[in-house]
Amino acid sequence: MNPINFVALGQSAKNFLIQASRIQNLEERLQAVNTITSLQEALMSLQAENSRLEQEIRTLQDQIRKYEDWNQTKDQYKLTQNTHGASLFIHTKNNSKACPNCLGKKLEIILQPSSSRGWHCHNCQLSIEWEPQPTPKYDPPKNPLNRPFSLPH
Repeated sequence: MNPINFVALGQSAKNFLIQASRIQNLEERLQAVNTITSLQEALMSLQAENSRLEQEIRTLQDQIRKYEDWNQTKDQYKLTQNTHGASLFIHTKNNSKACPNCLGKKLEIILQPSSSRGWHCHNCQLSIEWEPQPTPKYDPPKNPLNRPFSLPH
């Protein structure tokens, strides 16, 4: 869409007004004034439409910016499931847990601990039982001679 050159339109109306002022015939002069009035009304209408379109562009640019910001936020989480199939999003940097319901609605709501094995969303009231990953047991190396280890002197 080409931008509207309001300066050129205004200059054209001014030139038309100057020419109309030179008209001696009263009927022709009245017709010229009516034409100028119509041009001014059209110009004001175009200015109003231009302002509306500029506002719409700003709104759309803001929506695009918010969408891009949301994608950056969402990409910081990894969907994780426990052994029972419960899902939640875990932040890749700080290990916080986000509510899967709310994240799907573009709300970054951090789950709060509700018990030793559970998490709760204060926004949608979702509760998730979440068993932590088992900590691997440490098995010391076996002594093949079944004697206590001793350090050489």
